[in-house]
Amino acid sequence: MSLSKTPVLFLKKAGRNSIARTRVPLAIDRESAPNLSTAKSAQIVIVKPALDEPWLLAESAAGKGQRVVVTSYMDHPLGQAFAAWEAGRLSLQFPGLVGTCGLQTHGLFEPNPFTEALGSVTPEFHPVAWTGLGFDELLDTLLWQKL
Repeated sequence: MSLSKTPVLFLKKAGRNSIARTRVPLAIDRESAPNLSTAKSAQIVIVKPALDEPWLLAESAAGKGQRVVVTSYMDHPLGQAFAAWEAGRLSLQFPGLVGTCGLQTHGLFEPNPFTEALGSVTPEFHPVAWTGLGFDELLDTLLWQKL
């Protein structure tokens, strides 16, 4: 999927002309999406569950005729699993709204037991086979301190 994530000022000034000229859909992310975008200025809303409230952004996007792409925010593998869970939840709540997502960033970092549990980076996200978000045995080995 090719898309251009652009600053809001650009969206207001040149968004419609850019789409007509390049046929590359424009995307908007973070808190600006529900307040500043329309389907003409940005066709895709980027949702980062680590930062955003996914349901509210998806509801806004659905009401404006926009699509949603969920990303993991270059997160730890546990955060990637959470983003995948949110993408699945949104797909159930808003059928047809969620497109191809950008969930796998663990290949960008030094390997560790968590990245190895997710396996190699492929076009499909493969969750780990444990309970909840996964990683049960790995999480049990970590030293947890009360803050």
